[in-house]
Amino acid sequence: MKKYIVILFLLLASSVLARNQHLLFETLSIRDGLSSPIVHCMVQDTCGYLWFGTEDGLNRFDGYAFRIYRRNAENPEGSLSNSLIKCMLLDRSG
Repeated sequence: MKKYIVILFLLLASSVLARNQHLLFETLSIRDGLSSPIVHCMVQDTCGYLWFGTEDGLNRFDGYAFRIYRRNAENPEGSLSNSLIKCMLLDRSG
């Protein structure tokens, strides 16, 4: 019986503590350097970078600034095949 009371107490305590967590959300927009207001997908890699797939390229955010990758018609082999990014997948190597 004592075991069940301890488990119940731990469950109740964890739910109370979870309610007291304050989450910080920050909105990022084109004013902050995002290349497009339309974001189709987002992923965080193993280094902590946030990647946003937009109508106007792939955007990498390091917590301070954006770096934008787009299709470059003058260098098609060294750039994205298309600037419209609708889906991303994080592979096993990160």
